[in-house]
Amino acid sequence: MNFYRKIIKTNLFKITSLNSLSVALKIGIGFITSKVLAIFVWPSGMALVGNLRNFLTSLENISTLGFQNGIVKYASENEKSKSELQKIVSTVFISLLFIALLLSGILFFTASYWNQNIFGNNTEYLTVFKVLAFVLPTYGFSIFFIAVINGLGKFKKVIWINIIGNIIGLLTSVFLIMQFKTIGALMSIVIAPALLFLVTFYMIQKEIQFFQMIRFHLFDFQVLKNLSSYTLMMVVSSVFGSFCIAFNSKSYYS
Repeated sequence: MNFYRKIIKTNLFKITSLNSLSVALKIGIGFITSKVLAIFVWPSGMALVGNLRNFLTSLENISTLGFQNGIVKYASENEKSKSELQKIVSTVFISLLFIALLLSGILFFTASYWNQNIFGNNTEYLTVFKVLAFVLPTYGFSIFFIAVINGLGKFKKVIWINIIGNIIGLLTSVFLIMQFKTIGALMSIVIAPALLFLVTFYMIQKEIQFFQMIRFHLFDFQVLKNLSSYTLMMVVSSVFGSFCIAFNSKSYYS
């Protein structure tokens, strides 16, 4: 009996249990969301949602340059070295900020092009891409913050972020879908990650004084060089595949 009590009290058991809860919650929320979509937006709307999700997957990968696994690795290795960690955080933040602003600008001014390619002739959904252009920077920074927290070994906080993110996604989706049907479903996919940004920012502020760590003079090209292999893997494994799926399936609506 004492043996089992010791196991229950270990951090590994607590983290595993919490992660199991997170996975079960994600499955349940996915089921509920699918049911709500099926009832309110019908198969054609679900196909539009699937296309947008594929597109957002590609955008998220590009907006983070595929750095997330590398950030976890180097943050973990330099956890005890404040100067090195500060250099990594500053370099990645500046890089992601530049990419985010560039992507947002391109997306905003070419929204009609992306609307045509993702949704076919459904011009009524142009607003989705306009909104996406404004909230896109929060996508990359959310992933960046989670990677840093993960690298610092705060696994429970990462799991809690996932749990809160799933709940936010469910509440946002159900409300917008019931109120605005298909356009609401599309907007919920765009807005939910932006709301999660507030949670991740709060969490990382509890671990490090984030804005106090950002120094432009600490930008280091060697850090980018070390992370470049992760960008290459992201391009090969994710971006091309996701865009092919999104563009090939547009014929469904044309």
